[in-house]
Amino acid sequence: MVEANPAIETFTERPAQVGDAGSAVIDFWVQIRDAPAGEFWLIERRRAEDGNEPGPDEPPSTLHGLPVRVIHQTELQGWTVPIANWSRIVPYLVSYRRFRAPVLEQAIVVFLNQPRALDAILERFAEYDPASVEASLFALLASGRVVSPDLVAAALSGATSFQRA
Repeated sequence: MVEANPAIETFTERPAQVGDAGSAVIDFWVQIRDAPAGEFWLIERRRAEDGNEPGPDEPPSTLHGLPVRVIHQTELQGWTVPIANWSRIVPYLVSYRRFRAPVLEQAIVVFLNQPRALDAILERFAEYDPASVEASLFALLASGRVVSPDLVAAALSGATSFQRA
């Protein structure tokens, strides 16, 4: 949910505890574009059958003066496909971040003047290493310059469509 949201400018994993030692840990602090201070996200915990898994019954509405948003399990279940897709995309972002190709990225943006399938993008830029093309495309996606509504509905494939934001 974090990596797939281009409105999130920065985030920190497990930034704070709700209370004393042993209490729930906030899962993320996120700073959303146009929201100056950010907010905390707490993923809802379900107790195990034996009751051993801890979880706050009533999480606080604020922590350190910032709002706490509870992400419910049902909301996470709706993110199954996007999370699976981003789990395939993130390694490209991490591996290629020091080797970005701004000229290739700009050429991809120009090519995406209309929706195009991943296979068409790879074919158009066949003179480049396919992994570099995908990494450039995914960097554009992560920055919000390119969008793909398909990524929330179906598994990433050659038919996945991308276009300029």
